[in-house]
Amino acid sequence: MNISKTLFKILSRCNNAPSLYNMYINQGFHDVKEINGFNLNDIKEQLKEIQEESFDESLTDLENNVLSMMFDEETGDDLTIVSSAQLEAFKDIFTDVEFLASKYIEKTFNQKVIASKNTYDQKKFEYYHNGNKYYCYLDIYIENKDSFKVFEVKSTTSRKFDNLHMIFKNGSTPYPVFQKNHVSKIMEYVADKCINQTIDGKFIDQNDILKKLEKIFNRYSDEGKYFYDVAIQRHIIEESYKSLGIELPKIDYYLVVLNHEYIYDGKKENGNCVYDTNNDGQDLFKIYNVNEITKLYQDLILNERTAFDKRSERLTIVNNCLGDHCRYKKTDQCKFFNICHKPLLIEGSLLDFTEKHYCFKHLTEVNSKKERKKINMYDLINNGIYTMEDSLPYIVGIDQKIEFDCFKNNTQYIDKDNLNFLISKIIYPIYHLDFESYNCPLPRFKGEKPYTQSLFQYSLHIEKEEGDCEIDNANNIYHYEFLAPDHNDHRRALAEKLIKDIDLSNGGTVLAYHADFEKQRIAELIRLYDDLKDNLQIIYDNIFDLEDVIHASLSKYTKYDPSYSLDNKPKFNFYDKNLHGSFSIKKLLPIFTDLTYKDLDVQNGTEAILVYGMLPNLTEEEYKNKYLSLRIYCRQDTWSMVKILQGLKNMIK
Repeated sequence: MNISKTLFKILSRCNNAPSLYNMYINQGFHDVKEINGFNLNDIKEQLKEIQEESFDESLTDLENNVLSMMFDEETGDDLTIVSSAQLEAFKDIFTDVEFLASKYIEKTFNQKVIASKNTYDQKKFEYYHNGNKYYCYLDIYIENKDSFKVFEVKSTTSRKFDNLHMIFKNGSTPYPVFQKNHVSKIMEYVADKCINQTIDGKFIDQNDILKKLEKIFNRYSDEGKYFYDVAIQRHIIEESYKSLGIELPKIDYYLVVLNHEYIYDGKKENGNCVYDTNNDGQDLFKIYNVNEITKLYQDLILNERTAFDKRSERLTIVNNCLGDHCRYKKTDQCKFFNICHKPLLIEGSLLDFTEKHYCFKHLTEVNSKKERKKINMYDLINNGIYTMEDSLPYIVGIDQKIEFDCFKNNTQYIDKDNLNFLISKIIYPIYHLDFESYNCPLPRFKGEKPYTQSLFQYSLHIEKEEGDCEIDNANNIYHYEFLAPDHNDHRRALAEKLIKDIDLSNGGTVLAYHADFEKQRIAELIRLYDDLKDNLQIIYDNIFDLEDVIHASLSKYTKYDPSYSLDNKPKFNFYDKNLHGSFSIKKLLPIFTDLTYKDLDVQNGTEAILVYGMLPNLTEEEYKNKYLSLRIYCRQDTWSMVKILQGLKNMIK
């Protein structure tokens, strides 16, 4: 088998991965020996003995049970491929990031880099082990006579790496993992400087450091997955030299990411952004020396390869190997997730709880309350507990018990007192507000950083009095909007129109759903436009989160009444089994109205980003249709808020 760096990450996830991949590429059991504890050879023999005719049919049913989750039975389409509208929207930008990174590397090291967009033009390393070929390509590297510098560019930001610190005792000084070398501009690994030091009265050794760096050496953590990626590359490169019997040259490994501290100054040449060092001395990229980290990773990778070898000898599929490595609802969710989780893809599943990870007590009795709360959902699932009902004996919190009751009895949970208390704080007129933004990896306009949520649209429904808000009013006196017509900078025009549309001179409330997003965007506009900040600040100060009406922390209540108590109450004021553990607008809307997003051309915020990204490249007719689709989608978001608030009010009348 040819195993690339990416494929190694798939095959080394768990016991099932090699078996499922074998079925995937062969579209059948092929080399798989066992499924859910049943030996396939034994099954074949038993079926032959019982009835020759039933052999093929019965075995095919068992096989198709898995294959039906991999391929569409009618079209043959690959169901394991999950497209990302966001990746699609920025695919060209990611290519630009790699190009700009290569230029920055040349400038930093004062050496010519070797780089190619075409994978097959890149330098390839490979070696053979246990009948498999492991290989990788170098995107960007510097090659000298006796040395290499290998650079892995990732379109993420430096924030997560700069925030890595070690704290050896509560209240002690945090020690950084990386520190900038102001001469070379490289972020150097400095965690090992603490080794053999006495800190807070404790002598620190290598093991103490590794315990503090748990995030780094967790291949699934937000930080660790990037180090792990470079570490696999290091493994393949160095094993390839060993397999050829060639002395290993000096090789340095670097991770290159976008600098979260970089603020673009707006400079352009020939219409293109120029990302020079800014006035604060910040560059668009940061380069991290990961030599030591990837070296420490090598034992883990060898262990994973050994485990893969053993699994490959007897390919099996089991029900009890689920865990955090499945990456539930993460961008790197396992491509075979639905197959292994099939027993959970039912009504009343454990996955329908609002909190799934640490709301259960141990299967066996534990004295410590702290320990009882450490169990996560996979501890139950791997013991054959798939449903809300079966998990009841292990539930710790009141929330899950209420959610199960709503499912079992097809009822709703409604806390009228809490709903009434919070809804009473929403003052008319109500300005139902929703923003759409374009979080481009590369800053586009002055004052932006990488992945700044650059506003391009808003929708506003104005509810003057209760029920006084009609979506189709011919004179548009209830609905206002802004949508940038192109990819030029229209942020100021948006801010000015927003100020004009939201008149709080006689009071009122700006209502948003998950309002932190709207507040952050307005705060950014305040920093950008000093002459508009007073009016924007009024809008900011009057924002109320509709989501808080449904589930809110104690601080949301004590803000208005310091004596308010939530003792023996769940974290939500309303629950319906059709929410399936989610309080998103799209889950709430069908409960209060027959409105749906399914008939819209743009159905969610990620698709809105994709469509907005297309605008400059469309024909005139395509542009009109897509522009209208964006308007309709954003308008539906705020109209949905109107209807949800009305529905909540009707509940407490």
